[in-house]
Amino acid sequence: MNANPYWKARVWLAVALLSVAFGCAAGSRADGDRSAVVFVAASMGDAVAALAKRFEAQGGGEIRISAAASSTLARQIEAGAGADLFLSANSAWMDRLAERGLIDSSSRIDLLLNRLALVAHPGTDVDVSLHSGPPLPEKWAGRLALGDPKHVPAGIYAVQALERLGWLEGFKGRLTPARDARDALRLVMLGEVGLGVVYATDAISTDRVRILAILPQELHEPIRCPMALIGQTGKVARDFYRFLRSPEAAVAFRSRGFRPIGASDEL
Repeated sequence: MNANPYWKARVWLAVALLSVAFGCAAGSRADGDRSAVVFVAASMGDAVAALAKRFEAQGGGEIRISAAASSTLARQIEAGAGADLFLSANSAWMDRLAERGLIDSSSRIDLLLNRLALVAHPGTDVDVSLHSGPPLPEKWAGRLALGDPKHVPAGIYAVQALERLGWLEGFKGRLTPARDARDALRLVMLGEVGLGVVYATDAISTDRVRILAILPQELHEPIRCPMALIGQTGKVARDFYRFLRSPEAAVAFRSRGFRPIGASDEL
């Protein structure tokens, strides 16, 4: 029996579209002598984008930034997306790429440290004491935003902190998972959710949330932000990698609340 021409045309169209999509992914890697593609966790996106402008102004070549959840970016790299450099918000997703041989392991460093903050919308009438008085879930009947703990590093750290504070069970059914760290912040900024646990660097970047507390580091795993080159990269990617480790970049990161730990005066 002959296939219906209409369905045959649709199959060929689907194949063509998939070919274009995979071709774009494979070919999205920049010309290494003139530009580089940098995948960066959403929490570091603004800081790295600002440094990219400085790098370009100094004649370093074009930097194309793609910012999203570390999990999303790592999966895109696994699928063949053409990244030259990856900055993750935690070690686990970088470990996953290393296990698959998708990064230049010799280039991997822990670049930055971060903290968590408990924030509230300015219209939220609640105060908090981490270790005395009624637990926060008893004082606050609304919802709490955080990165999706199924895959977003900020959410994974947040759940660890809530659990060690003894608050996690009290917030059961009242957690609002967001697609990435910045999205959790936006939910609180817009008043869609009254409270949130976000990165401290994101919290201090806006006056549209109120910081209730910077969470003690012992409540969660250390928030280390690793960086690595992806496979065989060009000159611009290697130069930008070195620039992000420079004293100049360290000052810029520090001004945004990060603690640089991968800076080097020798590079």
